[in-house]
Amino acid sequence: MSALIEFPTMAKLKQWYDSPEYAKARLIRDEAVTARVIFVDGNA
Repeated sequence: MSALIEFPTMAKLKQWYDSPEYAKARLIRDEAVTARVIFVDGNA
């Protein structure tokens, strides 16, 4: 399974990824699956 999520900036992505709201989902994800997360700056 793959997922691609686009954010307007790398700062917005980091803000979302480190948010308390997403932290709850990350805990569930980390217990349920093996995942590889890759951040790519498409504006470079």
